[in-house]
Amino acid sequence: MNIDIGNLRAFCVVAEKESFTLAGELLGATQSTISMRVKKLEQLLGQKLFESSPHGVELTNFGTDFMPKAQELLGAHDNTLHSITHQSEKQSFRLGVTYHGIDQNLPELLLMLKEAFPQYRLTVSILSSEELYAGLSRHKLDAIVAKRISGDHKGESLFDGKLAWMSSKDFEYDKEQPLPLVSLGAPCSLRQMAINTLNTNKIKWQETFVGSNVFAVKSALSAGLGIACLEYRTLPDDCQAMGDDAGLPRLPKTEFVLEATSTARRRDEMLVEEITNFFQRQNG
Repeated sequence: MNIDIGNLRAFCVVAEKESFTLAGELLGATQSTISMRVKKLEQLLGQKLFESSPHGVELTNFGTDFMPKAQELLGAHDNTLHSITHQSEKQSFRLGVTYHGIDQNLPELLLMLKEAFPQYRLTVSILSSEELYAGLSRHKLDAIVAKRISGDHKGESLFDGKLAWMSSKDFEYDKEQPLPLVSLGAPCSLRQMAINTLNTNKIKWQETFVGSNVFAVKSALSAGLGIACLEYRTLPDDCQAMGDDAGLPRLPKTEFVLEATSTARRRDEMLVEEITNFFQRQNG
């Protein structure tokens, strides 16, 4: 049995107002339309729902019994529709963050955004800086937090990074052998920085592990597979930053920035500003 929601609504309003005319006024329909809807419902149920009274109409015994069921069905429909409509009305915002810059702060960032901007439906992507800039330029992301990369990018400075050579705590680096490099796969600015630094200082190296994400690289470090160039803030607990006594060259400075599309800057100004403040507070 398929009950038309419009017919069900007409029945409930007529029962409440005890009048087809008043029900029509409330629902924006003619009295004849309301009568037709109620009649169709009666035909479907095989029972009369109303009978005439000195004051207009009143429910039959069957109508009285059916009323709470009708209200329950109508309420469930309206609540479901409201939930769907409310969700679709939320403003979408697509944030991209480099995995070198968020690390353990991601839950705190998401909680802050949820509490401060409940009207937004957030999408957060954790990617390399290169992927983030590409996503922003193709309008697949509204704002990104990434390492500053040379070129036309003019993001707002958030905080300075600090690169470090890392290895497991029991790893022994043999300077007579090529440096066993653990890195992310290309394109990766940190990988390129490490390679350029090693080449400039005439240090032989060979890749012993290439990971698809920082978690994989950290796991390789913990397993003692070699040495990696990563942001110091991402140093695993069971690993160490290698000191000057290891004879490794100093690494270049890095800077993290926030860059947003012009649309996001205009439409989502407060959200973009709060994301900026969050990273500046966390790394101030």
